[in-house]
Amino acid sequence: MDRDQIKVLATGSANGMIEELFTGITKINGKYGPFDMLLCVGDLFGDADEDVVNAVLSGSIHVPIMTYFMHGRYPLPTAIKKRIDDNHGESYAEILFDSTSNSYSLLIIDTKGAHGIMTTINNVTVAFTSGILASPAPALPTDVDILLTHEWPKDIQLLSSHKIPQNIVGSKFVADLAMYVRPRYHIAASEGIFLQREPYKNIGAEEEKRVLQLLHDDKKDLREKQSGDEGMKTRRRFDHATWFVGLAEVRNTHKEKWYYGFNLVPLSQLDSSADILRHPPNTTECPYLLKQSETPATGKKRDGGREEGGPGNYLWSNDMQAKEFDNKRRKKTLPPENYVCNICKTPGHWIKECPESKSIKVPGPEYTCKACGEKGHYLSDCKNRKITAKRDTSACWFCLSNPRTAKQLIVTVASEIYLTLAKGSLIDTTDSSMSLVPGGGHGLLISIAHHGTFREAPLEIQVNLLNELEKFKSGIRRMYEHYGAGMVAFELSKPGSHQHAHMQVVPIPSKYDSNKVRMAFINEAESSGWTFKQLPSVLPQSFFKVDLPDGSSLFYELKQNEIFDAQFGRKVLAHLLGAPERADWRACVTNEEREREDTNRFREIFREYDPIEYLKF
Repeated sequence: MDRDQIKVLATGSANGMIEELFTGITKINGKYGPFDMLLCVGDLFGDADEDVVNAVLSGSIHVPIMTYFMHGRYPLPTAIKKRIDDNHGESYAEILFDSTSNSYSLLIIDTKGAHGIMTTINNVTVAFTSGILASPAPALPTDVDILLTHEWPKDIQLLSSHKIPQNIVGSKFVADLAMYVRPRYHIAASEGIFLQREPYKNIGAEEEKRVLQLLHDDKKDLREKQSGDEGMKTRRRFDHATWFVGLAEVRNTHKEKWYYGFNLVPLSQLDSSADILRHPPNTTECPYLLKQSETPATGKKRDGGREEGGPGNYLWSNDMQAKEFDNKRRKKTLPPENYVCNICKTPGHWIKECPESKSIKVPGPEYTCKACGEKGHYLSDCKNRKITAKRDTSACWFCLSNPRTAKQLIVTVASEIYLTLAKGSLIDTTDSSMSLVPGGGHGLLISIAHHGTFREAPLEIQVNLLNELEKFKSGIRRMYEHYGAGMVAFELSKPGSHQHAHMQVVPIPSKYDSNKVRMAFINEAESSGWTFKQLPSVLPQSFFKVDLPDGSSLFYELKQNEIFDAQFGRKVLAHLLGAPERADWRACVTNEEREREDTNRFREIFREYDPIEYLKF
């Protein structure tokens, strides 16, 4: 049976900021979508005034994706309740009809009280319970794709290696419900913070019988039938793990993540032997079964470290420190639930970390060689590939674990991106007419984890990574402008190459306006036998892109197996600035003392513009 992946996007409580919500969703959908469905957990309306509610009902607020919503602490507005009354007893109500797509685009999913089960048009099963539970929840169906609750489950922080606030309250009733329903994803919003917890194992059949007794169900005979051995056997089709995701409020002032996207193959399209259902290596036991006294230690305070004492103040002064940092980064960048290793067919680790990588030589049927486009062999074994050496990330100059990485040039480190000055800077810091920005200002924005391109990163990582990239660019642009320069940023994206994802940013004196910079790139491209095209709404994987000082962009899509000059952007700017001798970075390398001095000068002025809470070096 074909397995259709559904792209799901979920958000926390909007609390009446509905126009802001859907404006943000439109941007997210354009960047990372298209998504098939949107789930609004918690309070969509909150205590929104009448004008906002009427704007929704009239359709004046555009809803870009098929959206399902529930309610949390606040009751639904009167006008919404009235619309629901016309639902004729269905499990969800059509709130808004989209005449453009000739379909309903906004639906409330809890018309029959505060709980229920529905199947979306994508065959995704969603169980839900709205509001605050003051008593045990009803026994909903088991083995669903998604469980939505407003409240967090009690004790979800137990057994997790994540640093979760210990004052999380949570609901025991929600925890009991989650144990029984056994969703693949459980999404909640009440605590107002973001958490993507490690997956946890679901309970066994005997424990499920006990939990069932805790859940209220008016149909006693049905409950007894379900709790019988035969009923249990027929209902427990899968032995899957559950991912819990807590979401913050939309546009919250603490900048907590309020949206979460993931791919999902509905359970209805799987059988119990499906690889996607296997437990990843970081799967924990079920946290709800622990007593408080049995809570394991979640980690010890590390002297001088970041976990308990804030960012910390250190350099990677040796290889062991660098590897320690990279190991921590790797723990935070585990593959998403839908990622399956192409070697062993098991989720939970990247293909480069597969324990069977040396013993299995034949790729799976879905693997296609990027060099020749054929199946049956890996890229490294391709006869049509000019370079057959395997990628060795330990030797990558941009990987922080590599002792050869120029640590003295690193300016600041965020969650997914770090900023460093360029080795062999295009800007000559000894020339005051050329170096307007202290320290020169020629920088590189680099992904911390080793990805060939920014868009090769998994979805959950990619969203944060691209957000940080844009925040850095905004801060750097404002800093350049303060010193009378415009920002030119260029990126070469080549999937499957040996490169480490990065983008170069260069300050250009304001006398070179965007039109002059644009023509310099266009003329050089034409001399090289190719032309720039219009920037597409969705970027392909292989391209060269230039962002100009006025915010416009030049774009060129690379052809398959096309050889492209990785130094093209630098060469154009070197000639534009009247310094063609600086086109080759190797001719511009200075000693470490000068590099450290330039970095310190740049770091000092960048503090004011740094958009991310950074690590001090």
